[in-house]
Amino acid sequence: ILVSSADVAREVLQRYDQMFSGRSVTGAAHTLDHHMVSMVWLPVSSQWRNLRKMCKENIFATQRLDTSQGLRQEKLQELRHYLHRSSVSRKAVNVGDAAFTTSLNLISRTLFSKDFADYDSDSSQELKEIVWGVMKNVGAFNLSDYFPVLRVIDPQGIMRDAKFYFQKLFD
Repeated sequence: ILVSSADVAREVLQRYDQMFSGRSVTGAAHTLDHHMVSMVWLPVSSQWRNLRKMCKENIFATQRLDTSQGLRQEKLQELRHYLHRSSVSRKAVNVGDAAFTTSLNLISRTLFSKDFADYDSDSSQELKEIVWGVMKNVGAFNLSDYFPVLRVIDPQGIMRDAKFYFQKLFD
């Protein structure tokens, strides 16, 4: 479903939120029991409601977002300085990697009060590869999602790869 206007988004998110919040859980999301603790995969339940309420009040509340404006500006300033240094030294910049590092540091500083990566380090690239691996496996077409009897043999190796990436992410 594509929501293309603010009015429709309001209706979907306020009036029909429970109807649109459910989704089928892919086999890859079952890796390391991720489907039992992630707000993304939980069905509507008291646990899901509590997680949603915590996010609404502690992360996405207007007051919280307003107070983090300085942090967002700081992270964009760091990105600007990195791009300027790279320009002066005539170093090529992968804009996607730089944007990922900026986003990662914004999220990690917001949630954990610590930057997880530097622009010139391999840690950001490694985490980006892990996140992409998780997304690729969770979103991949998996025959065993449609033919559960195939889960045991994992013909495409999606469950094996998902376990590898989820474990690296959790570590």
